[in-house]
Amino acid sequence: MGASQTDVPGNEVQVQPSTGTPICPEHATEMIAHSFEPWEINQTVESGFRCANLTCGIIYIEGHAEGFYTLEPNGEVTPYP
Repeated sequence: MGASQTDVPGNEVQVQPSTGTPICPEHATEMIAHSFEPWEINQTVESGFRCANLTCGIIYIEGHAEGFYTLEPNGEVTPYP
């Protein structure tokens, strides 16, 4: 896998070349695999990642709704710009 991947033109995801994990677009750090619990997110998520900076609300969701999102304190997610 290369340094980036994309399924949608203009929606490029930067990944860490040796592991293939997403890079946080805000902090440019490798994201951490995360199993989202029902109490922390208001949608079903197969798998995903959180920014290594735990105060950052940016997450990456894999599966049907793949992409970067902002996770709000109330569990709502909105697409990351």
